[in-house]
Amino acid sequence: MLDRSVLTELNPLLATELDRLGQNAAARDVLLRHGSLSHAPNLAPELCRRFPIALEIAPEWHVRMQAVFQNHVDMEILEWVIIILIALSIGIELFR
Repeated sequence: MLDRSVLTELNPLLATELDRLGQNAAARDVLLRHGSLSHAPNLAPELCRRFPIALEIAPEWHVRMQAVFQNHVDMEILEWVIIILIALSIGIELFR
């Protein structure tokens, strides 16, 4: 919510696929009302499977995806910490 306005966002890949199928307006309406494609009639089950919402993904897959993401984030943070420590050790002021 921004300035009392509800902001909605549609995955660009999903929008492209819905456009290709000629169902963008109808599916967008269902998404706004229900938050998921699983409530959309006349959509291929394959499309609903490819674009699930978080509540439609099994918890163990959430944990697996989070672990992969966190591994990359941890490495990035570690690299920045090392850079900052090196800079400080040679007397470079990073932040004022």
